[in-house]
Amino acid sequence: GFAFTLHGIRESFAYRVSAAGHESATYQVTAFLAPRIESLTAEVSFPPYTGLPQRAEPASGDLLQLLRGSRVRLSATANKPLARVTLVREGLAAEGLAAEGQYQAKKERQEIQLGEGGATEFTVTLLGDLNLDYLLELEDKDGLRNEPVRRRIRVQDDAEPTVHVASPGRDATVASREPLRLRFGVRDDWGVREVELLWGDVGTEPGRPVRKWEYPPGSRGVAESFQWDLDSLKVETGTTFAYMFTATDGFPGRRVRSPVYAAKIVSTEEKRAERAAQVTDVVEALRKLIEVQKEALRKREVLLGETRKQAPPDLKDRLNKREEIQVDLRGST
Repeated sequence: GFAFTLHGIRESFAYRVSAAGHESATYQVTAFLAPRIESLTAEVSFPPYTGLPQRAEPASGDLLQLLRGSRVRLSATANKPLARVTLVREGLAAEGLAAEGQYQAKKERQEIQLGEGGATEFTVTLLGDLNLDYLLELEDKDGLRNEPVRRRIRVQDDAEPTVHVASPGRDATVASREPLRLRFGVRDDWGVREVELLWGDVGTEPGRPVRKWEYPPGSRGVAESFQWDLDSLKVETGTTFAYMFTATDGFPGRRVRSPVYAAKIVSTEEKRAERAAQVTDVVEALRKLIEVQKEALRKREVLLGETRKQAPPDLKDRLNKREEIQVDLRGST
């Protein structure tokens, strides 16, 4: 007798055996393919406060990251009609603290509703409110099952916006009748919705509105310049007032504040004297820097002179040649 093994059978077929002029009967081999997921698409619905549209993308990897409060609808297509689909959910043992692979002892199992007679397509809806792992168990009418692939959902919290006042970025003075020139930027991981400029008396939190900027959903970084006409405040020369910016990303009840800055309205003569003093300070700082550089060059020349005295002949030659080159370069310029 003899034996022959066929590997990697993917479809049904018929066979017979012939030997020494004789043939066997024809036999039928029926291949039963295990069910498997051919494609998986994730349609993400973001929390309403973000104002972001739904986003659909292939869920080909084993990790899906969601903003907390989102909803994800998984649409799957199998390679054959299915009799049963079961969603297995495994939540992490301790939110944000558990190591990978640590799960609650209890697994949640949910049977997914299919159409009559089985179906090759099905959908699953999950809420992005905690980290979890999930598996999709498939079974066909012959009782064959798939080898479920573990997939992960990781939830991200919505971070607060950050406000940066680039100019002046500090307490300042401004001449009477001149505008206060402001530059600011705001960044947020899911989108800045609103920025507002407020002012008030020194020692209190500014609360009187000056101007508001609104942005479309998904504006993750914004930058603005604003010339603030201080005449609108109706305050006298010599007055010091406070101001700040607030920003929101739409997260319910959350509003982030910039530092509070003070601005003093001074006369034109006072502002002119302040600017002259600033120029004087800059000139003095440059003079000191030049003196430091000169002293560093002097010390360098002294060090080179000492090195030449103690250096062997071959090193002296190299140092002399280097100095000749530097002198030549200085002369050519």
